[in-house]
Amino acid sequence: MDPAIKIDSWASFRDTSYNVDYYRGMAIVKKRLSVVVKPEKLSTVNQPVHGLKKLMNRRIDVYIDSDKQVLSLLALPEFKDSGLRIVAELESIASYPYLHKKHAELAPRLAEVLKEMKSMGLFEKFLEHVRNQNEE
Repeated sequence: MDPAIKIDSWASFRDTSYNVDYYRGMAIVKKRLSVVVKPEKLSTVNQPVHGLKKLMNRRIDVYIDSDKQVLSLLALPEFKDSGLRIVAELESIASYPYLHKKHAELAPRLAEVLKEMKSMGLFEKFLEHVRNQNEE
């Protein structure tokens, strides 16, 4: 919400007074931030929607989460005209689906469908769709 905040890498947080939240459970984010943000300026949220609401209410300066998660939330009516925006991609992290062993028989078909979706460019199309909804 604050256009004065400039972030383009993890190092951008060093020597700042930014209050930063991130989505609980993102181990790599915790690891990266813990070396550049003072502990008293760093916290987590249990629900991504809470991070965005804290930003809107100016209780934090920066919220870090996956772009897909945030883009889907920004498309909701309560955030549509909020002024919230994504300012940087700090890191690209691969994500993998896991199945409980009782559903092991689904794994080959799931892998096949995901591979097909990727080859068809559907992930990018879905992401672009959400981005376009957010800009309307």
